Amino acid sequence: MSRAFEITREVDLPASPDDVWTAITAAPAAWMFPTGMEIPAGTAPPEGAPITTWEPPHRLVVRMEAPERRAVLGATAPDSVAGSRE
Repeated sequence: MSRAFEITREVDLPASPDDVWTAITAAPAAWMFPTGMEIPAGTAPPEGAPITTWEPPHRLVVRMEAPERRAVLGATAPDSVAGSRE
């Protein structure tokens, strides 16, 4: 029997929140794996997408569920980050 768990990781990236947002929404296959959910910059996710939070460029939560599995991916970016390329 499985049980719920959470992995949390904070990472400082040498990029602006806008650049990171574009990377995780418009080209996820470049850093993660093909999802079929590439969302062009400046557009909203398609109807029915498993996105529960969409607040460009600061917060994104994707929730995918299957009968025996559930995956939640969340990303949060502050307004500005020391050392970012904004």
